[in-house]
Amino acid sequence: MSNIKHSLRVIFLVEFVHEQGTYFRWHNLAIGLQLLGHRVTVYAIDWDRFTKDRVEHRDGVEYQILSTFRGLNIFTPSTNPLNLLRRFAIRYPACDVVHTFQPFPFSASLGWYLKRTGRAKTFFYDWDDLWIKGLYKDMPERLSTWISYLLVRSTETYMPALADAVTVCSDFLQNLTRAAGNQFVRVIHNGFTIYEPMDKQQARAQLGLRPDVIYAGFIGRTLSELSWCIRAMQTLLEQTNSCSVRMVLCGMPTDALQTIPPNLTEHIDYVGQLSPADCRVLAAAIDLGLMPLEDNMFNQSRFPIKFAEYQASGTPVLYSQVGECNMFTTVFFWNIPAGKTCQSFIDAFTESMSLGKTEFSKRKVNAHALAIHLEWKRMASLLASTYQEKLNVST
Repeated sequence: MSNIKHSLRVIFLVEFVHEQGTYFRWHNLAIGLQLLGHRVTVYAIDWDRFTKDRVEHRDGVEYQILSTFRGLNIFTPSTNPLNLLRRFAIRYPACDVVHTFQPFPFSASLGWYLKRTGRAKTFFYDWDDLWIKGLYKDMPERLSTWISYLLVRSTETYMPALADAVTVCSDFLQNLTRAAGNQFVRVIHNGFTIYEPMDKQQARAQLGLRPDVIYAGFIGRTLSELSWCIRAMQTLLEQTNSCSVRMVLCGMPTDALQTIPPNLTEHIDYVGQLSPADCRVLAAAIDLGLMPLEDNMFNQSRFPIKFAEYQASGTPVLYSQVGECNMFTTVFFWNIPAGKTCQSFIDAFTESMSLGKTEFSKRKVNAHALAIHLEWKRMASLLASTYQEKLNVST
């Protein structure tokens, strides 16, 4: 736990407010910091062009939100220079720490500006996945995305060295930060919030799922990962021809379902794009969470939030041993490691699902052990200690 004896004033600089991706990282860290007695304000842009400037309080965290500038369509909300000017015009309060999330150039510029003008005592940069040679594998063709690519490439290249300190979610990014010249880097994993999971049959009834079958579930949007799940299910049915196993999908757009072979659709339930609260219901409804990860630099760099969230509902995970997830193979022994290839994922899936309900009844998630390693409040405590460590070094 944190040994901080006084409350810290912290500013988070982020690029959006919709509940997606890294939003759940900074938002839960902010909640945790405030539960520990610190004060956090999040400054952000709303990408919805028809909203107004406003202040919101989300789970007790104050969000100062600017609407995005309407016009200059060659830019994204994150690269629109008029948005940058508006953000520079804000009267930011003095703070102990300014912490910018992701390599969006304007948030990083603002963080550097607040440190240089003395409004912040120290500047932290959070790097939670690799964009260049990761999320962006090739140079984009669209002008707006090309501009974003160039600006993000610059930020991701130079900001790890320019920031006073860097937080990351994986050893992979920690090593890249050190190679860039910054030795003050700390791993803060993505985590989960403790809650009481819904009863499995109640969860299935709420989502319209069948009560008497074994369900594997995939929550995600990445089509390459979806294809691994589809191939695994197809292989399983070819081997067993069983009606007692099904797959439920969530999060991907409906047009992604067109890739599913017609003979397989009758064994799959699609529940659409669910809210975070309903994703918890789905995680409780299934017997096995699926997390396929291609062995590439993007997946090596990140630590998917749903890894912990599946388990928070009491559901074990079948996962590719890629990147940070592989660190927990022996710690979270109730999960099912599935190698690093598509074929090894398929093999692990078919073997596990073929064993039936008795296999999953043995794989009880140890909620206490999970919390020790990945509860958001613990992650926030590590972050607060890291802030204080850096502030002590700077004084």
